[in-house]
Amino acid sequence: MKKIIYFAILVAAVFSSNVSAQSTILQSDKMRQDISTLKEALTNLHPGLYLYNTKEQIEGYFSELETKTKTPLDEKQFYLLISQLTAKIKCGHTFLNPLNIDENIAERIFPKQSLPFYFVIVDRKIIVTHNYSDNNKIARGDEISKINGIPSNKIIDALLTVSRGDGNNSIGKRLSNLNLIPEEDYEHALFDVYFPLFFPADSNQFSLEVKHFNRRRKRFVVTSISPGQRRRMLLT
Repeated sequence: MKKIIYFAILVAAVFSSNVSAQSTILQSDKMRQDISTLKEALTNLHPGLYLYNTKEQIEGYFSELETKTKTPLDEKQFYLLISQLTAKIKCGHTFLNPLNIDENIAERIFPKQSLPFYFVIVDRKIIVTHNYSDNNKIARGDEISKINGIPSNKIIDALLTVSRGDGNNSIGKRLSNLNLIPEEDYEHALFDVYFPLFFPADSNQFSLEVKHFNRRRKRFVVTSISPGQRRRMLLT
């Protein structure tokens, strides 16, 4: 168990090792050094590496990653690729822990603004539980069917590629990781971190398509807030 928990720290440290405080574009040789270090650590130390994957599958994941890093990439893209690789291991303790990323890198990678809502995923739908936006027409139980024109099912499918869980039958856990709820609104929640990495936008506003309980669809624009603001509003 100690070795497995160690990877929550190690993977983040590997990502940080070849990224400078000023750089945002990573050269291929630097990324491949990180990949080589990560591969060596996983194959030599991870006790469950081949529990849900064959050796050939793991080799294939790393080969695919090496192919994708043959050209320079923005560090956000590299962070996303490493996150997707670790999720394929199917170990709930092996992931890129945001809390262990270098502060300067974290400042660049992680967004400062997010949705002004709490929500849960029900039947692969995004269902609002709390609304802290400036629009009171969005109510508890409403379904957010699109964000910035992107269908919610596409958003959920993308986020599942970085959501961690143990084994082949962990879809329930992996879906619950996408929930944005008060009880688990910790620093750098999965949705807060990865939604803007998959679907970047320059605006501080979100364009939403919302399906009300009466099944009518309406469009709204809401202003983003920081996760800290969202937590404070919950407590007031």
